[in-house]
Formats: sequence, C-alpha cells, structure tokens
Amino acid sequence: MKRFLTTVLGALGVAAAAAGSVDYGYVAPDADVVLWGTAKAEIYNAAIRIDDPSLVGRKVTAVKFMWNHAATAVNCKAFLATELKNVSNVAVGDIAEEKFETPSESDDVVVTLSAPWVVDTPSFYAGYSFRISSLSGNANSYPLVVSPCEDENACFVSTSRTYKRWSTPSNLVPYGLTVSVVVEGEFEADAAGVVSVADVVCSSAEPGSCAVTVANHGLEPLKNIGYTYTVAGKTVSGTYEFGTPVASQMYGTKGTVTFDMPAIEELGEYTGTFTIDKVNGTDNKDIAASGINSVGVAAQEARHAVVMEEFTGTWCQWCTRGLAAMKLLNDDLQDKFIALSYHNGDPMQVTLSFPVNVNGFPGASIDRGTFCDPYYGTTNDTPMGIRSLIDSRLAMAVPANVDVKASYNADQTGIDVEASAYFFKTLQEHPYRLEYVLTADDLTGPADSLGWWQHNAYYRYPATELPGGEQFCKPAEEYIQIPFEDVVVSYSPYAGEPESIPASVEFGKSYEHSYYFDITNIKESVRNGGVPDRSLLQNPDRVYVTALLLDTATGRIVNAAKCRVTGAAGVKNVLTGDRTVETVEYYDLSGRRIKGTPSAGMVIERRRYTDGTQSTAKRVIR
Repeated sequence: MKRFLTTVLGALGVAAAAAGSVDYGYVAPDADVVLWGTAKAEIYNAAIRIDDPSLVGRKVTAVKFMWNHAATAVNCKAFLATELKNVSNVAVGDIAEEKFETPSESDDVVVTLSAPWVVDTPSFYAGYSFRISSLSGNANSYPLVVSPCEDENACFVSTSRTYKRWSTPSNLVPYGLTVSVVVEGEFEADAAGVVSVADVVCSSAEPGSCAVTVANHGLEPLKNIGYTYTVAGKTVSGTYEFGTPVASQMYGTKGTVTFDMPAIEELGEYTGTFTIDKVNGTDNKDIAASGINSVGVAAQEARHAVVMEEFTGTWCQWCTRGLAAMKLLNDDLQDKFIALSYHNGDPMQVTLSFPVNVNGFPGASIDRGTFCDPYYGTTNDTPMGIRSLIDSRLAMAVPANVDVKASYNADQTGIDVEASAYFFKTLQEHPYRLEYVLTADDLTGPADSLGWWQHNAYYRYPATELPGGEQFCKPAEEYIQIPFEDVVVSYSPYAGEPESIPASVEFGKSYEHSYYFDITNIKESVRNGGVPDRSLLQNPDRVYVTALLLDTATGRIVNAAKCRVTGAAGVKNVLTGDRTVETVEYYDLSGRRIKGTPSAGMVIERRRYTDGTQSTAKRVIR
C-alpha cells in the first residue's frame, strides 16, 4: 500500500568527470529516481545547499539536473544564491541566474553560466525554478526528479501555492534533488576532507568510540584513510578501511569513519582534533583535512531516550500500524524509547493543538523532527522504516542527562513532579527548557461505546502486510477492543517551562525544576463519545510523567526521561467518584425514543446518574 504516488524512471548515466572538472551534488548519476510534485499548476523552486570550504577559489561553470522531459514548463531558470529568497514566488539567484528551455527528449539538463563564478564562500545554494501553467498530463503533476538521499542539504523546495516557504516537504524525506554544479580547478587523485566529528560524552572507565563524517575530495574512490586523533594530551592513530569505497562520481560524496577514543582519567571538558593524514596510502593535501569535537568526561554516563509523538484516533482505520510500531519499539528499546500518543476524535482526545504540524493520520514525529508515518517512517512502504530515524537520533550526543520522579499529592488531586538535568557542557547562553507530559496506560471503555472500538483496516490483509502487527491482520476483526497505552492526558506548554533551567550552566552540575499537574479535570471527551465526568486516569498505578529537554532554537527534543507516578493508594475513588446510573433511555438516529430493549445496531443512549448529571452517546448494540 503506497502512501503517495511515485513513478520510477530508469537510471540515467553521465560521463565520468575528467581531471580539472568535477560534479558536486548529493545524488549519484546512476541512482534510481522517482517523480515528485504537488499535482497543482504553480511555480516550483528547487535547490541544494553546498557547504564545503575546499571549493573556495575554484570556479562553478554550470548547474546540472535531471528533468522529466514529458513535463512542459515555462519561465525556466537555473540559479546560484547565497540564501534562499523568493520575489513574487520565484527564487532569486543573487550570485548567478541563467534561463533555459525545457528539453523535449533528453532527461539531462546542463545550464552553462554565461560567466563562471569563482567561489568565494564555503556555503551557497544551487537550483532551478520553473512554472507549470497547466496540468496537461501526469508529468506536469509530478515534475521534479528526486532520488533516495539522507543528506540534510540535498533538498529544499518552495512553490507558489502549496509550500510558500522554503522547506523539505515531509513526503520528500529522505529524498534528494538531482541537482549538481560543475566545478573547475585542480583536483588531487586522492584527497579527503573532514565534514564533522561527533561530540562524545564518556566516563573515564568507558571511553567509548567516535564517529567522523568524511568527504571524498579526490578523483578516485576513497578506499582507506590514515588518521590521527589528539585529545587531553593523548593521541591515537590508525588506518580505517571502508567496506565499500566512497564513490568519486560526485565530488564530496560522504562516508563514515569510527574509531576508539583514548581513555581520559580526569573529569572535565576537552577539545579533540581528528586529522586525515593519508588517503589510499598517499599524503592528504586537502584544505579540510582536520576537524574538532568536544569531549566530556563525566561522573555520569550519558543516557539517551528518543521520543516518538504519535497522532492517532480510534476512527482512523490505518492507525493500527502505529500501535504495532510502538509495541515493537517499546519492547526492543525499552528505556531508550518513549512513546507519547496524542488522540484525536475519540474519548481520549485532550487537545486539538499538537506539538508539531500534523498533516494527517496516522502520523508521527521523532524528537519533533519531520512529520512522518509511525510505522513506515519517511519511507514509502519499508516495514518499520521508523526505526532508522530513531537509531540516527540515538547515535547523537546529548547535552545533558534528564531524570524525573513524580508522586500523587497528599489530597490526591494532583501530581508533584521533580526533574533534573545534568549537563555535559559549560554554556553561558543556551536554548534549553524542560517540558512535561502526563500519560496513562491500560485505557479501555464500555463495550457498547463505539468511540472505544479501534477501527482496523488490516483485518482484510494477510500477516505479511504488517510485519510486527500480525495481530491486526487476518483473522482479526474490522473493529477491535484493545487497551490503549502511552495516551497523552495532560501536558505543559510545548515551548517548555520558562526558567526551568538557569541561563548559564556548568559542566558536571545538575539543575532541578518542579512542576505540578492538576488531575481533577482530566476527563474523557464527551463530544467524542466519552462518558461525562469519567477520568482518563483509569488505573492510577499506570500513570507516567515524561520530562522533555527541549532545544528552543531548533524546536527539537534532545533528551527525555520517563517515570511512573507513585503513591496511587486511595486515588481511585477521587478520580472516578461514587455516582451510579439511575436510568437509561435509547433513541434511534432520528431522535425517536425506543421502547423496550433496542435491536442490534447503532443507537443513541442517554444515561441519568444519581448525582444529577447525564450523558448522551452513540452506542453499538450487539
């Protein structure tokens, strides 16, 4: 089952780069490609970001990209720019702009600049712009040619109607544009540069390992490197062999190197330097041969939990795949994974305002990143594709450990929360805040309440359709009763609590913050089929608090911790109350009262209680 339509084109080949001229881009010339578009007549702007100091002083002579020759467009131009900026919905190339005609037979477009540009900045954008004036044919609906690519610089898009701001649309992750630039200059046969060296947090007893991203800056494939790493007066060196050589078809193609850190006995903050000394056995002359990272040797070992915020509803027939994914991830990753399930349109709904922009159901985001599918992730149909997004976040260093504990207060009307953040860096100014989320497990509803029955589309499919979610496939039912887990029932502001962390923090110190949840009004949504005055904290022993560490500069969650709320004894009566049902009346869907016992089907049930309250909800009589 495809979640968005793609059309696969054949792999397109180009001539190998000659000495003195290279192509710089993110998609290999022999990669499989697909078509993407908004299915609207509008202006398209597409660009990649190039960030490589080794290009400074060399000349960009052309912009290249693959084109769907069946598409017809007007007002076409290629551009180079220092920033992504539009005027009247059209990208502006403040470095260079060149018009071009759309090819009718070829899939390769090469737009030669009228005057070569001598690169004077390590970071710039390259792309093209055009207008689709009518949707005559499928090609005009999907005019962009893209290919699977995980580089964050590989795809930026804006359009005049659908995506008015430059961004990477969620259904274009992880795809990259087939844009590249032709660069002229003198190039070594064997050269490599350091793109980034991952920060490391470790203990003196467990120094751990470090990952380095390198770029092939030579004309030959990158088979191995010789390296040196120095930190805290200690040096390690070695040779790293790439299992698969880093290709040279595109200048700047990236690979990853890992090495073991040296042991550092004294606690503190350090700066490490990684240098590529040799490439394929020859001396490395690259301008970007070295890179630095921060190393924290701390009393605490770093603990990292990744958060998946899921968006679901019992009415959503495809949302069972999100339930399957969360069960698999909870079982496999345990305390490295936290699920927060926001419900919509059912008795468990507590808000219509979500922490991210929700484009549909089912949906999810990992650490408040790109909106994606809770099972497939950013892939089209890869089972548990969400896992690769989680693993990539787990591989990142955290700025601080997070701890949290929570308990019911003395009068059983609230929850007291105590959280702390132990920092691995000294920061005079920082963007971090704490946010709190209250969740409940084991939520169920009356068997005759339609809102508590999960609609399930997978009952029609064999178990092979949803690996890991076989319980939802044949011979399952279309509507199923299940206990709901990780349900968000209350939360603090999504932007985090102001001053929850001091303005400046020191390495190796812990900072504490308190929060309070009022639980007296955490009720089922009556509008969505819930029972009036029925608490969503159905089992006080299965209530949890998650503390999120937010980076307010990026909006991302950078770490989190979860705890069970303690002190549940005596809470049940306070939450559920002591009322009982006094009378029950049934009505058909036209509002006519039904005498006696209603027959099977959907009816409207009105209950009156001993405390004077009443409830009205749709029920299924079986």
